[in-house]
Amino acid sequence: MLISIGNLKYQFFQAIEKGFVPGRSKHADVRKNEHYFVYSYADRNALRDTASDFSKYMKEQGVKRLVDITPNDVSKYLASKEGMVSSQTLKTYQSRLTKLGRLATEYCHHNLNYHGEIPKHTNPKTKDDKIRTSAMKDEDFDKVMSKISPNSQANISLRLARSFGLRVSEINHIRVKDVDIRHGTLTIYKSKGGRTRTLYCYTKQQLNLLIELNEMGQEKDLQKNDRIITIKSDSINKALSRALDGIYGKDKNPYKQCKTGVHSLRKAYATERYNRLRLHESHQKAWLTVCKELGHSSLREDLFDTYVVRQ
Repeated sequence: MLISIGNLKYQFFQAIEKGFVPGRSKHADVRKNEHYFVYSYADRNALRDTASDFSKYMKEQGVKRLVDITPNDVSKYLASKEGMVSSQTLKTYQSRLTKLGRLATEYCHHNLNYHGEIPKHTNPKTKDDKIRTSAMKDEDFDKVMSKISPNSQANISLRLARSFGLRVSEINHIRVKDVDIRHGTLTIYKSKGGRTRTLYCYTKQQLNLLIELNEMGQEKDLQKNDRIITIKSDSINKALSRALDGIYGKDKNPYKQCKTGVHSLRKAYATERYNRLRLHESHQKAWLTVCKELGHSSLREDLFDTYVVRQ
């Protein structure tokens, strides 16, 4: 029986839920060669994130059913991510999609294979990947800000990324009603994985940014559902890249080849925030707070070394 009720994302989520068995012994299943279960909430949420992004890609290709996805589709999806993420992240996507294929096989009662190939010229162990895990240094960020017009949308966009740890795709979706000066909060509405989160100001710098956003909305006479920052995500990254090229020169820009972009500012925020919290909290409590502020749905120990740069 082939199941294709609902859109592709819904089908994936149903397949994941069918295989979700928290507390079940993974080792016993491995010995029995059974690989179609999900054992933890962290794994389930990670699979849902990948399924959401992959579903969006497949929708653009006109694919509506799990049973119509081929290994070639997965390979093309992975190729579309090359240069945007590290090679290690590509391997993670590959592994998750293979897992989703196994879950879909059980859900649809149809033998499916979602094992795609990573582009052959992608080196899994390059220096660039190591650089990409670095947070942007404060002195570099200060130099960047001096190169970008203080009245530009790129300027405030980069400051938002650094001060709140925002994804570049979240910055230009901030609406007037998402900024609450009275309570000192910034709402990030339906971001990655469809999750909404509320960020609280704990520094004067953060509150001043909210005030600045509020004033921008008033100056433009925007309505509560209007976006305050309208610059495209790619333009934000390009502004950052141009500034760094201007500081170091194209050939010596330490961030150029890793294509880290705004993500390096998220890492800088995560590192600084975690270290502050660790002064009076346990590792687990501090990292859980940072994970939630970054927009992850749960405690993601697997991402700790990616986001928190150890001195």
